[in-house]
Amino acid sequence: SFIDPTAVLGPNTYCYYAVSIDGCGNASLRTNLACPVSLQAAPAPAETPSESAIRLIWSAYSEWPTTTLDPSYTVWRSDSSGEPYRKIATLPLSSTSYLDTLLPVPPNSTIGLCYEVRAESGNGAPWVSLSNIACADAPIRILMPNAFTPSHSAGLNDTWQPVITGAARVKVYIYSRWGQLMWSSDGPRAEPFDGKLRDGTPLTQGLYQVEVTAYTSAGDPTTYRGTLMILR
Repeated sequence: SFIDPTAVLGPNTYCYYAVSIDGCGNASLRTNLACPVSLQAAPAPAETPSESAIRLIWSAYSEWPTTTLDPSYTVWRSDSSGEPYRKIATLPLSSTSYLDTLLPVPPNSTIGLCYEVRAESGNGAPWVSLSNIACADAPIRILMPNAFTPSHSAGLNDTWQPVITGAARVKVYIYSRWGQLMWSSDGPRAEPFDGKLRDGTPLTQGLYQVEVTAYTSAGDPTTYRGTLMILR
C-alpha cells in the first residue's frame, strides 16, 4: 500500500502506476495507470423549501486492467454521528456527479453528511477503488407557521415552533408590532413558544414580528423574518 502525503484533495486529479525493482536494480514493466476518484461535496439548491440537497462532483476513475468488465460507480453516505456508510446510488462510469435529494433529515435537527464514491470493476472481479471522504452540512431549511392558539385548543396548536433542518444553532426573536422584544431563545434547537413572556405573563392576541436565524456548524447564518398571529 502507499499513501501520497503530497496529494491535495478537491479538483485535482492524480494518477499512479507501480514498478518493482529487484536487488540488481532491474525494473519490471509498469502496472496499469490508476487515477483514483477525487470527490467534492457541497450544499445545493433544492426544488422545494422542505427539501435538502447536496451536490457531489468527482473526477473520473481510470483505468481498469482489462476491458472485459462492467464497471460502475456506487455512492455511499453516512452522517457525521459515525453511522455506517450505506449505498444510495449506482451510476454508470460515464457519470461524474450526483445530486442527493433523498435526505431524510428529521425536523429541528442538525446533521452533517459524509460521502464516498467507489469505482467498482463489476462482472465479479474484485477491484474497487475508493474516493476520499467528502462531507457537507445539510442545507438549512426554515419553515415557519404563522399562527397558533395558546391556551385555547386543549393541547392542540398551543405552542409555536419553527421547523428547521441542518442547523447547529438557532436564535429566535419575537417582537411586538412596535419593535419591543417580547421573547427570545438561543440554542441548538428552536425552543417551543407558549405565547407567554418569560415571567409567565400571557401575550395579548394580535400580530407579532418574528426573526429566526439558523447557523450551520461552520457559523454561516440563514435568517427568516415574518409575522406570527396569536389567537385566543
